[in-house]
Amino acid sequence: MIKEIIFYKTGNFWIDNGIVMLYKNMLEFYDNIELEPDKLIVKSDNSIDEIINALNEAKKSITKSYLGKTKNYGWFFSEGKTIEAYQKTDFKMHLKPFFKGVIGIAKGKVYLPKDERKAKTKDMILTDEQVVALNKLKENHKLIDVGFLHHPPLYNIGTDFGENFIKETKKRICDFSGEQIKLKSNTSGLDYPFLMSKGKGDNFSSMLKLKPVISEKYAFVSLFSSKALYFSKNDDITNYFLLFDNNLKKLSRFYIISEEISQVENELWNNFKLKIRGAKYESESLLNFILSLYEEIKTKLAKDKRKVVYNISIFTFTDDINIFREVKEYNSLEKLFSLFEEYSDNGAYSPFLSFVSFFNEKIQGKKVKYNTIWRNRLSENILHFQSISKTIENFIGSVLLKQDNASSIYKLDTIIEIYNNKITKIMKPEIVSKCKSLGNRIGAYCRKNQDKGILYSLRNSRNRTDFLKVLSDTQFKTELTYSEDFFIELPDDKSWEEYKSLVSIFAMNSFLYNPNKNKDGK
Repeated sequence: MIKEIIFYKTGNFWIDNGIVMLYKNMLEFYDNIELEPDKLIVKSDNSIDEIINALNEAKKSITKSYLGKTKNYGWFFSEGKTIEAYQKTDFKMHLKPFFKGVIGIAKGKVYLPKDERKAKTKDMILTDEQVVALNKLKENHKLIDVGFLHHPPLYNIGTDFGENFIKETKKRICDFSGEQIKLKSNTSGLDYPFLMSKGKGDNFSSMLKLKPVISEKYAFVSLFSSKALYFSKNDDITNYFLLFDNNLKKLSRFYIISEEISQVENELWNNFKLKIRGAKYESESLLNFILSLYEEIKTKLAKDKRKVVYNISIFTFTDDINIFREVKEYNSLEKLFSLFEEYSDNGAYSPFLSFVSFFNEKIQGKKVKYNTIWRNRLSENILHFQSISKTIENFIGSVLLKQDNASSIYKLDTIIEIYNNKITKIMKPEIVSKCKSLGNRIGAYCRKNQDKGILYSLRNSRNRTDFLKVLSDTQFKTELTYSEDFFIELPDDKSWEEYKSLVSIFAMNSFLYNPNKNKDGK
């Protein structure tokens, strides 16, 4: 009779990712396993014990993948009765918040004769001859006097899977699976890392009001979820990203498509290919990840097949050493990717990427730093399909106009026009074209005469009347003639400010134009 253990999807982004990662891990060594849209089935033709052993083997494997080598060395007294050095391991930096309180365990410690009083029954004391061997080893490695018995400390996360995990009970149901099976006696951050209580081994988030009740079975699954994490770290802030689809099989296939974005040389600061350097805050970091995801999909799938994966969600949250901040779901990839496609089709994707990347303020000092609040604001506008005109206007006026040797933004007119036509759709193309012509002419005059006064007057226009007065006054100063149609067509509603921002943007960008600089905008 075929034995099987079934892990049903829960609809929870963290737990369901754990199911998919458990499946991907077991595929490497266990054949009798099947992932369906709503469940993972692990089977055996022999016994339930064979399944349990395989599950625990997967836990050992996933634990090893969470660990990385440190720069430090330790030593142990082997079963072959020799003293050997080893390179210490620890949880990878971005995973430490998920495994607080988990340490490596050894069979015992090994002390020098002078520290014999510290030893316990299970520990060992070196002989004088063995001390000589240890001192020789210290010539090549910086080692402390305390070592370990038989092997270096071994890490074991969570609880090994047991047959009692799947036996029905009459107690309260698991909040995640709805099954009445053995529950964890005390849910910790190791079991589910988004909790409202703070204590040893716990993390917490403002997402939940009470600790969830989780079964031993799904707490085991949760141990695999961290494998699915993408992250980027800047200073003390780490931003995490987790893909999600309500269909387990589809989510698994999507990880196969996207897995190459995590092939980076150094996982200390990020584990995906960055498109925006120095991203720190939530929105700019999320846009950074989405851009990386888009380029990987674009490389692997033909345009007509990309829409299959566009309804994948991204869950994002931040760790600033103390807590995991509120979890958010982003589920507008299809619309955002269609914007990227539009830029690509019009030869403006690279300029758009450059525009976003360099949308920051350089802060001079002993060490040059960059204030990326501006880029985070722009990223938030883009992610939520808001107008970007005011943000661009404020950035150029507050930052670029005040910088020495600042240059114009390459293909800014194309970037704005595509964004307006594809996303905001609130401005008429014919008026946008007039704004561009008007702004370019004003900017050219100001550049030639090194006069920023008109630029600041345009930007500071508080209402429609002020704006039209500034334009009217500049005709006499600049001796430029403006089409009367523009004054007539300018809307007498809130949208006037969008057009004002465009005139201001194009004027300032034209002012910053330097024909001697590279045409690629660098």
